[in-house]
Amino acid sequence: MVYEIELKAWATDHETLRQALLKHAQFECEYVKEDTYYLPGPKAGGNVPASGVRLRRETVRYSDGDAATMLLTYKSKERREEIEINSEHEYAITGDENIPVIEALFMLMGLERAYTKTKRGFAFRHGDITAELSLVEGLGWFIELEILRDNDAAATLEAARASLKTLLHTLGIAEENIETRYYSELLNTIRAAKTTKKDG
Repeated sequence: MVYEIELKAWATDHETLRQALLKHAQFECEYVKEDTYYLPGPKAGGNVPASGVRLRRETVRYSDGDAATMLLTYKSKERREEIEINSEHEYAITGDENIPVIEALFMLMGLERAYTKTKRGFAFRHGDITAELSLVEGLGWFIELEILRDNDAAATLEAARASLKTLLHTLGIAEENIETRYYSELLNTIRAAKTTKKDG
């Protein structure tokens, strides 16, 4: 099993950060990721992941052309201090004509369409760390640092955390910019604030 160990932080000056990434990491591609999340509703069974299922439309622009994919993903998610640990399962889907069938299956499983998230940005590679500088619609710019490991033992996580923080410091990002909340929590906070303002 592969574990994604991730650290993310707010990018207050994304252009300066992009230049730092170009200096310290290898540029890979630009991307647009459009995610739709289906979360467990009242009729969902106990084996449905609490984080639900994600349907992603991804367009990646490489130097030699564009590539578009559609991915169905479910994962177990955990937070330990500043980092996220995810065990992810991902499958490629072909053809928009399959989406209604997949959504019908989600409904039978008790999943309900919850929200969408779009992010676009730039992907880099620094050793075994993937770095993505992303503009998340409705939130702003973030830097996401991710490393893959084959176990989630305490020693493994601590070493991964140290590697991620070292790169964070190299890029000139202060630790107080680290964001431990999931994007879903940040988006829900904004939606709730807008609803309260509208009702008031």
